[in-house]
Amino acid sequence: MPRKSQTIVIREGDSATSPEVLHDETHCMHAHFDADRHCINLDFSSREALRDFALSLLQEASFGHSGQLEFYPLKMPGRKEMVVNGVRLTEESSRVFVFYDERRIEQRTKAT
Repeated sequence: MPRKSQTIVIREGDSATSPEVLHDETHCMHAHFDADRHCINLDFSSREALRDFALSLLQEASFGHSGQLEFYPLKMPGRKEMVVNGVRLTEESSRVFVFYDERRIEQRTKAT
């Protein structure tokens, strides 16, 4: 079934986490390494969880200054998994690190 077209606006300082994902613990991601196939799997429970992960990456790509982004499982005693950097990882999930070299990006921009 075709989905409606939607314009997504990314602004510096905006949260990548939608209220739907923030308040509904069923929206999550599970990251794990498959040693037999030599691949990394990112399993999302919903399109909303995938969208918020993508928005977190876009937010960092557009406005980040740190050179890295980290996603990790976080569970407080007596509570469900919490959202970190726009994404809720399941408790048994691997951590996910995204690195980029800001200096190399700046050099490419100056050269063009």
